[in-house]
Amino acid sequence: MERPATSPEARSAFERISSSLVVAGAVAGLMMGMPMLYVGGKGFAGLWGNAMVFKLESPIHAEAMALRGARAFDPSGTSRPMKAWVEVPVQHLDAWSRLAGQALAAAASRRS
Repeated sequence: MERPATSPEARSAFERISSSLVVAGAVAGLMMGMPMLYVGGKGFAGLWGNAMVFKLESPIHAEAMALRGARAFDPSGTSRPMKAWVEVPVQHLDAWSRLAGQALAAAASRRS
């Protein structure tokens, strides 16, 4: 599946969030051309079109999935979503930073 186009608003928000999380120990990079954030070599958040994607644990995973328009992240478009990953559209930009922080915390705790 082709990666969807990204609006300047979504890109700018992702860059702001990335900058703050890099200070907190994350590393910015790419996964198959998709902007991603990593900790300990494992991805925990990224930018997919006009959505930010997060690897989340319960109960925050359920909270993110309850947001209007959020869905399981299926980058291949083959109805095989990535386990624990949620795609949250730009309409919920106000939640992105909090969800990214939760995803970072969960990824960092899995490393220990």
